[in-house]
Amino acid sequence: MKSTPDPLDTPTTRLLLNKLPDILTATEEDVKSAIESSPEEAGSLADALEQVAQSGRNAREWLGGTMSALPIGNWVEHDGAFQVTASNGASLKFLLQHEMVEGDATEDAQVQNRSLLLDELFKLLADAPARYAPMMTRVQLYPDYPIQQDIALARTIDLVEAFFMQVYGRLERKKQHELGVSISGGRPLPIEHIRPLGMEAFVTTYEHLDQLSAGPDHEVLQVNLVVSVMSNIAANRVLLESAQLAALAKEAAAVNKDLLTALNQAGIAEVPDVQDDEGIQAMLVKLFGSKGMFKGTDGMSRSLGGSDLEATLAAAKFAQGQYLKTRASVVHQESPEAHTTASETLMFALAMAGLFQKRKTVLSEFTSWREYAAFPARGAARTRPLRPHALELVKTMYSQMAYANNGWSLLAHRIEDYERAMAFKRACFQMLIFRIFKRWTAGKLCKLYAYSAQKHQAFRFKPASRSDSKRPLVVVRPHQNA
Repeated sequence: MKSTPDPLDTPTTRLLLNKLPDILTATEEDVKSAIESSPEEAGSLADALEQVAQSGRNAREWLGGTMSALPIGNWVEHDGAFQVTASNGASLKFLLQHEMVEGDATEDAQVQNRSLLLDELFKLLADAPARYAPMMTRVQLYPDYPIQQDIALARTIDLVEAFFMQVYGRLERKKQHELGVSISGGRPLPIEHIRPLGMEAFVTTYEHLDQLSAGPDHEVLQVNLVVSVMSNIAANRVLLESAQLAALAKEAAAVNKDLLTALNQAGIAEVPDVQDDEGIQAMLVKLFGSKGMFKGTDGMSRSLGGSDLEATLAAAKFAQGQYLKTRASVVHQESPEAHTTASETLMFALAMAGLFQKRKTVLSEFTSWREYAAFPARGAARTRPLRPHALELVKTMYSQMAYANNGWSLLAHRIEDYERAMAFKRACFQMLIFRIFKRWTAGKLCKLYAYSAQKHQAFRFKPASRSDSKRPLVVVRPHQNA
């Protein structure tokens, strides 16, 4: 006869109720029910959490610093959808690339604490069904991002994001066909259609993945508290990164509004036609030089020249290259040369010039660092690429310029409406990740992971045409849904 596990002692229960509600984004009552149902797993969990607190570096605030927590107060309903609001620990630090910072970012205390946490939790699965181990193993996710180590299930999260974007793109192209507009013709989808298509993409994607992960009850209804905690930790990082992108998008819209308003008032309502780097620099000098059009204009009169001008073009080209790798053509069926012309390089340069004029600063990727200037400061900082927060700010400014307007138009009044519509679409993505990776059972997640590991074929959405059926599911980093 199987013995009944001893109830948890008071200190252990207190530790779990102090940490698990924020990890699981649940109420204290829900957590109490979970640990009472699995007291042995809960006791081992408490030991693992305590090990991080005792053995980790600067571990007093490890839960937030490792981006393992998403308190229920940060999961809020707004404008018809639930969305994540950025907590103090929200950051894009795990998107740091080589040479973005001086020194070795892998030595950061909270980066090491997160690895320690995942390793300690993985040890608890020794007696769990063997099928859980592959998706819970800590791996290096992508070579370009040296500190982005997570459980293998995080790759499935990225695949779900890519699939959501694929579904959205198909719905968008169908709507464009109905309206007689197209990206290639310089007419992006009208802003008012982004919200309903975002919600439809959420429902369609979820229903497809729900069916894909179906199976016998004894498999899909199987629960494991440790697996749930580890899945939540992986999802929390992605959701907090998405929340940080949302915050940066608001900041980008504010800078864009001031920049484009100044351009519009100066009679510039379209992207100037330039052919090369020399033309880009000449246009920047014409606008922002010591004798430029904006001389004496409040908020736009900071003289841009010399090494600042060179830094503007260098950073613009880096941001453009990163945009092509991580965002371009993820949703829209665009020509191979899209986003690569000199005029589009100028748009990235205008974004950099706007940050220069506004003396814009961004929060540091690491809580132990200070905020920094989004425009590269003079000196050693200019020899390194833009860091993630500054980089995503520039990329988002470009996206807003490119897709809030038709053709080459640069109109200020459309920026805020576009940002709000994209915020809703981002919330739809967040609801998808939350519902799957923070609420599904261990057994059902295992089914989804198994499918995702099979060359991604199961994630293909039923195509609208034969040509679409050959289009691969592309996964890029950082988050495409920005």
